[in-house]
Amino acid sequence: MSGGRLRIEVFPGGQIMPPFECFDAASKGIDIQAFMAAPVYWFGEGARDRVVRHHPFRHEPRGDEPSWYQQGGGLKLWEETYASFNLVPRQGPAFAPQMAGWFREKITTIDDYKGLKVRMGSNLGRKVVTKAGATAVLTPAADIYPRSSGA
Repeated sequence: MSGGRLRIEVFPGGQIMPPFECFDAASKGIDIQAFMAAPVYWFGEGARDRVVRHHPFRHEPRGDEPSWYQQGGGLKLWEETYASFNLVPRQGPAFAPQMAGWFREKITTIDDYKGLKVRMGSNLGRKVVTKAGATAVLTPAADIYPRSSGA
């Protein structure tokens, strides 16, 4: 489509730098010019807090979230927020709603979080489950491997 003016070379997560360092590298023009990741990985760092996209119990990715970005001012807000970092954000693929996790055992009371280790992207969500007694971790998607079913 670009008539050869645009060349994109794709690398697996972690091949050039650790996954959580790509935001700063692209912002400063060091080693990479673009990256694909979830904004939740940098939530809690200054102006990045203003990106309202990633929080627990968030928008439905197939319905109201794209509408908010395209017609409700979400994309403009996102662009204004990231301009100070010399970055131009664009939506990637939609993630299915995670609704605070999938668990092997049914969660019926707040005490059920005690002792659980939970991978959760949302900074706010991690704070909530930690306060409830769980250990919350932020793991880049590239570091999640499917478990063998043993079959």
